[in-house]
Amino acid sequence: MKLQHILLTIALCAASVMAARADTYQVTARSTLNVRNAPSAKGKVMARLSSGQTVEVLSVQGKWAKVSLDGARTGYVAVQYLTRIEETNERVEHEQVTDDTVVNETKEEIKTDADTDSDSVSHDEDKDSRVHMLFESNALHTSDISIYLAGQVNLGWSNFLWNEGDCTGDFAYGVDAVLQLDFNNQVSFIPRNWYSELSIGYKKLGAANMGINYIGLNVLPLGYSVPVSNFKLKGKAGVSLSMPLNGVSTDYNDFDGAFQVGVAAGLQLEYRQFGIGVNVEYDFMDALKDLDINKLNNLAVMGTLIYKFGKL
Repeated sequence: MKLQHILLTIALCAASVMAARADTYQVTARSTLNVRNAPSAKGKVMARLSSGQTVEVLSVQGKWAKVSLDGARTGYVAVQYLTRIEETNERVEHEQVTDDTVVNETKEEIKTDADTDSDSVSHDEDKDSRVHMLFESNALHTSDISIYLAGQVNLGWSNFLWNEGDCTGDFAYGVDAVLQLDFNNQVSFIPRNWYSELSIGYKKLGAANMGINYIGLNVLPLGYSVPVSNFKLKGKAGVSLSMPLNGVSTDYNDFDGAFQVGVAAGLQLEYRQFGIGVNVEYDFMDALKDLDINKLNNLAVMGTLIYKFGKL
């Protein structure tokens, strides 16, 4: 019986040693890698590991690896951004020299509270995190979705598409309050880098001597954001709704403005909180009520100036 107890004790000790042994991996993310408190993209970010940094992996759970941060805490990282390092004498000696540096880097990364766009953080998003906003509530901002408030000024040209001939185009202008949604990661069926926009404001459209003022709402759910060096190129499309504020008087009749339903699309280039672009709008509805003979449809092409001033 004593022999059996001794053998059982030795087996348990060996199992404990094997379980405690961790494998060393290297971070292969482009910039930094998030360490979360749970094996999920919704887990809170505890720290960030630098590209090329080594880390001890305690276990692997599907797409997530449990890692040791400083010997006292553990977290989870996306296993696809890790590469196992083979056991060699050179690696062991290198880790002994750099162990203190790795711990210090991890502590510095824990101090930062900048939001990141994914478990593999790009250099572009690191630059965006340093953008100065007039206010940052971060109440709705997550690692998956960034929500910004922006102001937009529109300047350009508009005209009526007239079935009886040509109208004379006129200067068009407007101003909007804009809500921007950047999808940093895939969310359900929405892919990464998807972009959506909602804007409301004032605009003046129409033609010469027949200008109509509107309160407009643009719902632009179809968009995509492409990083280009230090910039972001964004395309967008959706529906335009406009409520007229005035009518039009001619030599013979007075006409009320009609509610407008149309399509809108745009392209804009952003650098940090600044942006320039161009928007196009076409309305399907008659611009004037009780206009039986001629059909007038708004068409507008306007350049835009954008300033992001807040993060929700």
